[in-house]
Amino acid sequence: MTKYKLSKQELQDHWDDQIRFIQKSIKEFDRGDEKEAQRLATHLRVLFHETQKSKSIFGQLFSILAEIYIHLVTCLHHGLFSI
Repeated sequence: MTKYKLSKQELQDHWDDQIRFIQKSIKEFDRGDEKEAQRLATHLRVLFHETQKSKSIFGQLFSILAEIYIHLVTCLHHGLFSI
């Protein structure tokens, strides 16, 4: 099976979709539909669950953000730009 690495934009789109689904489920739950708790749990799992073979959307986005942060700190340290 060929692995496909999602781009930062694709990851962000998946994140945004899940957040939108969560927001809709919260509204329905607050209106009294307690079954939405199951759907909320599913969307949270999609965002945060990791296994040995798969990395969560959060983990992948955080990894990208951490790389950007490290790059910026390195540039600041070497005087390549200042704040």
